[in-house]
Amino acid sequence: ALSFNDSIVEWLQEDVKPINIMPLPEQLERAEEAVDHYEDALGTYLVKLMRMEMDKGQNEQVTKYLHAITDFERISDHSENIMEVSREIFEKNIHFSNEASNELDVLEAAIRQIVTMTFKAFVERDLQLAYRVEPLEDWIDSLCQTAKLNHIARVQAQSCTLQQGFVFNDLLANYERVADHCSNIAVALIELNADSFDTHEYLNEIKNVKNEAFTKFYKEYKKQYSFHAAS
Repeated sequence: ALSFNDSIVEWLQEDVKPINIMPLPEQLERAEEAVDHYEDALGTYLVKLMRMEMDKGQNEQVTKYLHAITDFERISDHSENIMEVSREIFEKNIHFSNEASNELDVLEAAIRQIVTMTFKAFVERDLQLAYRVEPLEDWIDSLCQTAKLNHIARVQAQSCTLQQGFVFNDLLANYERVADHCSNIAVALIELNADSFDTHEYLNEIKNVKNEAFTKFYKEYKKQYSFHAAS
């Protein structure tokens, strides 16, 4: 599992900074191939385990890992999408406005943190760290929505072009999905240790209740990663 995670982290860290930087496709493609290999090997092994007689706890563990490797693989897929957008930015010599570049810088830093935090929590079974993931995912969603509205305003003001808007929104969509899959991994880890496996119920509960810990972490992330909404 550690090598699997390391491959995705390597893949994403090379890929998450796309602005006007030529991507390293060979290195990234090797990382993607490694992720596919690990997913296939782990998935095959876990399916074989499910055919064996296991108690409830063991079944839940296997289910957790099956869900998790799917989310890890999806993160890798979105990283590949980011690489393709990065290639387009470089080849078409697309330059963003200072405001758009700043928004992407903030989001990229937040994505790096949520990925690193999620993988560390999963590998080390660190529940305290896992509890910090969902508040950051929630704030990343808010940042992405604000960035989208800001970019619409820039296009309307003709300070950015439609072409810039297309690639900008592609990046935001992939960043959002990476954060979503990180949330899924953290939630699965938390629920299994709470003898539950209802992801939707857990997410609805913490997002509706907004308990003290969630609110505390959310405010921290809001302070750490921020940019202004267009007036």
